[in-house]
Amino acid sequence: MTTPERTGRFRKRRGLPLLAALLPAVLACGFQWAGTRPADCAPAIVRSPLAFHQYLLNLGPVEPLAIHFGTFRFTNTSSETIELRDLRTSCGCLTQQLVKREFAPGEEGEFSLMIRTANQTPGPKQYLCTAVTGPVGRPEVQFETELSFRIELPERSVTLQPRALAFFQPGQEVIEKLIEVRDLRDRRLNVVRVIADSPFVEAEVVPVIGPASDGFHDGVVAQIQVRIGEVPSGRHSASVRIETDDPAFPVLKLPVQVTGALTNAAARPEFSNATAEDKSP
Repeated sequence: MTTPERTGRFRKRRGLPLLAALLPAVLACGFQWAGTRPADCAPAIVRSPLAFHQYLLNLGPVEPLAIHFGTFRFTNTSSETIELRDLRTSCGCLTQQLVKREFAPGEEGEFSLMIRTANQTPGPKQYLCTAVTGPVGRPEVQFETELSFRIELPERSVTLQPRALAFFQPGQEVIEKLIEVRDLRDRRLNVVRVIADSPFVEAEVVPVIGPASDGFHDGVVAQIQVRIGEVPSGRHSASVRIETDDPAFPVLKLPVQVTGALTNAAARPEFSNATAEDKSP
């Protein structure tokens, strides 16, 4: 015979499955009563009204030429006139070629990035460019578009060694450096004239010094002496224009940075007439 105490416990245990079966329905009613709460969304990415035809421009392997261009084309997809405010490149070796900056609704446009191959090492390169754009007359609205320019320069080409020069000139003593023009192609060019575009820089072609079998002189077709005399204080940019008889490389340009004596010792440059090699990738 079952005691009252045992009967109570037995009834409690029998009630547990019933509560478990009703629990989903109770929770569903509670959620419905509470209502649906919208989930937090990530902010939408707003693109520039200038829609580029290519965001990655890959020229691949190219022929040995003095200059190559990477041209980016775009269309103004907005109902406003959009201006191309700035082009920020990852390397100072790129020269911007831009005809106009403002583009009406639906208008197409383009700009180019120019690379001088003689100032670069051979092999694959990748350069980045940020195009800064916005509506005309609304400087508070600005867009930035990331672009990429790839090119593979040939091994057998024309190069300058070193590819750039940097001088620190604290006094009046003349400082000289030697530049080599190298041509590793089957057909060799000849340097016909050199011109410096600064009154502080002199350059002239000199006889090639050293045996041709020396590894340092492999492919050398000309040597150019660059001289720096007394210069004013501060930093000065210049270039040496090297003209040749080759239509594929009619002009080579050597960048030159000259720093005169600085009044602020803390501003003294880190180099001491060391070669300033191009740091492009």
